[in-house]
Amino acid sequence: MIAIKVAPGPAWESLPNLYTIRGDKIRSALEYMGSLDRVRALQAEILITGHGEPVRGRALIDDTLGRMRAAVMHIHDQTVAGMVAGKDVRSLMREIEFPAELRVAQLHGKTSWNVRAIWTEYIGWFDYGSTTELYGVPPSAIAPDLLELAGHDALLARAAGHMTAAEPLKTLHLTDILLAADPADFAAVAVKKDALIQMLAGCSGENMSETMWLRSEILAADRALGIEATTNG
Repeated sequence: MIAIKVAPGPAWESLPNLYTIRGDKIRSALEYMGSLDRVRALQAEILITGHGEPVRGRALIDDTLGRMRAAVMHIHDQTVAGMVAGKDVRSLMREIEFPAELRVAQLHGKTSWNVRAIWTEYIGWFDYGSTTELYGVPPSAIAPDLLELAGHDALLARAAGHMTAAEPLKTLHLTDILLAADPADFAAVAVKKDALIQMLAGCSGENMSETMWLRSEILAADRALGIEATTNG
């Protein structure tokens, strides 16, 4: 009987995180698939992953690693095909999904994040979206201009309207503008918090990094509003 221990990776039967939001180097999708091939070739009866209990059974190990490999290959190939077709990275992040037979958990990695990691691995940090990406002046630099042109109340109302329409990310784009112009804009912080709560309620809660990030942002909004604690699920 062969028992092996592999380097810590994703939760079992879950997507890898090719580029973590906590900060780390990009992990190559092709190298990851190669590592799965090497482990499968050992035909182990017991697999110790570094996360959770040992996995037992040669057939189970081989089948699950095969599905994990197929899932990453799908993301990789669809991302590259989209790049060749001239699509931008955010469109691909929205569009690429799994067919039912390839579905694996996203406890650790997430499909859209891995799309972006693969894009960045091959193309780099410039995504050809705007010339401004090549320079040091961020979008927040024009927040006071937008605020002056549109008016605070109009921007705030539009931000709240997006949330009512169940588009909280658009709400966050607008509250980012308001808060870049005035970090102490409590009305904008309150709307931002409501959008984050909506996002937390609307996400599956499957991905640990996404869930904890949203919760931390809600707590940060609470602190800005002078609220000691909050219950956010």
